[in-house]
Amino acid sequence: MVSYNRHPAGSPGGKGGQFAPKNKKAAALVKLAKKIDQATVKDMAVNTAGLAGSIAGGAVAGPLGALAGDLVGALAARQAVNVGTSVMTAKDKLSRNKRFQRARALEKTKQLIQATLIEMSKNEDNLGDELTGDLSGWLIGNASAMGLNLVSSLAGVPMKGAVVAMATVPKLVKLRRKLKQ
Repeated sequence: MVSYNRHPAGSPGGKGGQFAPKNKKAAALVKLAKKIDQATVKDMAVNTAGLAGSIAGGAVAGPLGALAGDLVGALAARQAVNVGTSVMTAKDKLSRNKRFQRARALEKTKQLIQATLIEMSKNEDNLGDELTGDLSGWLIGNASAMGLNLVSSLAGVPMKGAVVAMATVPKLVKLRRKLKQ
């Protein structure tokens, strides 16, 4: 278990209310986690949801269910992550607005929905790249895994399709951006 020191306001440890791990290893882990960019965290969430969908779909309907579950889980997670990120960004911006702070609950909800829609519209181009990556990753990863299963020495190796997709998909997303210009 990691224990934390609470730094008072104005202290060298940071802004008031921040927590820093007492353990040096835990502090190094927190520092590393802060370096991981938001896009990587989003992709990890999407891939985890795809894996969970694949396991559930496979248990219910076999290999085709696993493929469908993987795709549906990943696409649903991508939408949830993007909407959640837009809501958090909008809420953060509005929380500094005096008009929002004085508004009643219903008005705050209306303002939050409007600000969220604005944030979502700002991210439309990124969504296209993300969905291109998700769909091509699903297709390339699953097709290559099926192809590699034909090689008897690789039949039992897990995540072999993911390795191929990780090497290929970023190039496809870059190609999409070039073609779009």
